[in-house]
Amino acid sequence: MDTIKALWSKVVAWWNLLMAYTVWKVVFWWKKQTGWLDLGQTITVTGTIVAVDMNVTGLFNDGDVCFNVQLDPGQEKYITGFGGVQTNEDKSGTTPPSIHCEITPWMRAQFDGKWQQLAVGKRVKVTGAWGFDGVHLGGSEWLEIWRAIWRHMPNVLDGWFEIHPVTSFDYID
Repeated sequence: MDTIKALWSKVVAWWNLLMAYTVWKVVFWWKKQTGWLDLGQTITVTGTIVAVDMNVTGLFNDGDVCFNVQLDPGQEKYITGFGGVQTNEDKSGTTPPSIHCEITPWMRAQFDGKWQQLAVGKRVKVTGAWGFDGVHLGGSEWLEIWRAIWRHMPNVLDGWFEIHPVTSFDYID
């Protein structure tokens, strides 16, 4: 039984590498064609982490380390969307408006030892590519991307601003 578990662990690890380094890059490219807007700037923001998702494993997970940052005063322009609404990836309303930050699997090694310490309440300085994720409508990742293929335009009412990929981050204070 241990041999089967060990073999299965290797299969899952291989699958995750394949997905993270090839398939999800293609998916992200396709998201850019269908509703993820690259805003053409590298930005640096500071603020407090209000949510963390380190679920980087699983057969259908893209491997991104995700965290949301409530921005310090004066930086609201980075999360103010169409019609002047401040956006938030957390649609439950349990966290304040924030910018969603994603460390991709191919960038994670550069932050090894730091990304594992991400926690709600820590203050951070984050740099990376600024974008607007207008792909999501609710549902599984694959279903959302499939819908976006046919919609072929960003969902400006329900999307949020992101730093994706994060190219630099440090803890502050």
